[in-house]
Amino acid sequence: MEIINNTNTSINTKQEDLILEHITIITKGIIKDIEVNNSFASWKNTPIGLNIIKDKTKDFYLGVNMWLTLTENQFLHSNNLSILKTMTTIFPWLENYILLKELMSNINFIN
Repeated sequence: MEIINNTNTSINTKQEDLILEHITIITKGIIKDIEVNNSFASWKNTPIGLNIIKDKTKDFYLGVNMWLTLTENQFLHSNNLSILKTMTTIFPWLENYILLKELMSNINFIN
């Protein structure tokens, strides 16, 4: 039983690390391409904060969803993945954003 729990924890940690990697790439891309000002300092530091709480599954995924919503509303101004896909050659980090959105749409967390 303990081995199963360790395996599930390991799988979740890998998934959460992948999510953090996507968020870091997206954040750096937006900062570089859109030149986000310092009023979004907490948004810029989201990967650091999420890394601290990644063991608290419900809080982690709540934070990721909040970050996605803020990113859509403040920077991308679109949640239409078809439109965003057409822009990936200009903004390669959008591919990470699309993958993250798809990943998050498939995650069911209960805690």
